[in-house]
Amino acid sequence: MIKKKIIKMSLASAVLVLLLAGCQTQPNLLNAEEDTQKAQSTGEEEILETSQSESAVPEETASESAASETEAEYPYDFTDPASLQEPDILDHLPVAPVSGVTEEGKYFNLKAVDDYRVMQGGCTDGKYVYLILNDPNGRMDGDEWVPLSLLFKVDMDGWEIVKTSEPLEVDHANSITYNAKLGQLILAHGESHGKGAPNDISFLDPDSLEILDRRSLEQKIYAISYCEARDQYVVGIQGTPDLAVLDAEFDETDYFEGHKVLGNQNIDCDEKYIYVGNSGVGTKRAGTEVVKVYGWDGAYKGIFRLGSVSEQEALFHVGEDYYVTFYTAGGRVYRVEYDFSLLKE
Repeated sequence: MIKKKIIKMSLASAVLVLLLAGCQTQPNLLNAEEDTQKAQSTGEEEILETSQSESAVPEETASESAASETEAEYPYDFTDPASLQEPDILDHLPVAPVSGVTEEGKYFNLKAVDDYRVMQGGCTDGKYVYLILNDPNGRMDGDEWVPLSLLFKVDMDGWEIVKTSEPLEVDHANSITYNAKLGQLILAHGESHGKGAPNDISFLDPDSLEILDRRSLEQKIYAISYCEARDQYVVGIQGTPDLAVLDAEFDETDYFEGHKVLGNQNIDCDEKYIYVGNSGVGTKRAGTEVVKVYGWDGAYKGIFRLGSVSEQEALFHVGEDYYVTFYTAGGRVYRVEYDFSLLKE
């Protein structure tokens, strides 16, 4: 049995958590009724996208409050990758609580536009957030199905949309990152229902939101994230939990095996860590969203369970502020708080 400090919460929030615990066996801190629709696949398995009405999710919950420290006991060492083989490990993880992003403490809500409703990739350049909504129905080009996406540019100062792209033909549009040295957005196409171009990435202008170029990588990937300090990319390998490190020219410099937990979603990275988001949507653990943490040498550091509202889609950060997006018949952006003291050194 190990004991580690986690979650800060107020007395009122603690009471609320205890009441909720008596009503459900698999707590999801911002859980709500979900109308589950089959929409796409991400990573190694076909998953289900979940949509929710605005009224279905409470504005504030216990995961959004913090005050006095509490302690929790864990039957497994969640910083040891061997613990991921335990059948009930997902019930015994430290929670990374989520909270609002606006001055009023609310989440940012990106509403669906016509059939563009499925949240996909998301990233930031430090001033703006770039978010993708995918229309899984797209259009038919002869006998070929062509999914379409809209890219939204959002000012983080007031969380207002300042520009929306024209419809983009970028397949599943699963992941996007910002390269400050290039001054460009880089989008990983991914695939859905076995269709798409998981080797392909597109380069977009962050001002016009237009595609500038497109190229194919040697690897089939589901996600990409750029670290300016290292001038390197980390990519998630399609159909596996593995990760590869690419240099500025997209040549592979390192490859390491990851650890399978639920379904692949997206990745983020900073100078010290790589963050891998995994979703329980479409598995026996629906309602479970986690983030695994690795070092740049591939060393496993630990895992957090998200205080989630639905299926997570993208992870990104600005300095020490970390964010997560969720698919909710459109999308929402929340801050997420990782307790880095719980990770393995």
